[in-house]
Amino acid sequence: MSSGYDPTQNSVHDACGIGFVADAQGRRSHRVLQLGIEALARMAHRGAVAADGLTSDGVGLLTQIPYPLFKRVLVREGIAPENPRDIAVGMFFMPRDPEARERAMKVV
Repeated sequence: MSSGYDPTQNSVHDACGIGFVADAQGRRSHRVLQLGIEALARMAHRGAVAADGLTSDGVGLLTQIPYPLFKRVLVREGIAPENPRDIAVGMFFMPRDPEARERAMKVV
């Protein structure tokens, strides 16, 4: 199996790309996040421009959950998960209609 680039292979051209940024020693830092955002923005298809030429195409960054930050918020809200692995983060696109949004927020 060849590991070299073969321009006749269409799959090389039509796949979306990914970027990967990490600290070689495994240290967490805001700089790594900044570099990840910069890498994402520089990927013409994946991060910067969707098919309409005006908007992003819904990509994002995958990061670890900063548990100490979330723990402060959880404690303030009276929530005490026993294990940091018991929490998750979600992003929801809510309806613009106030009544529909309120119903959706109750479901979430």
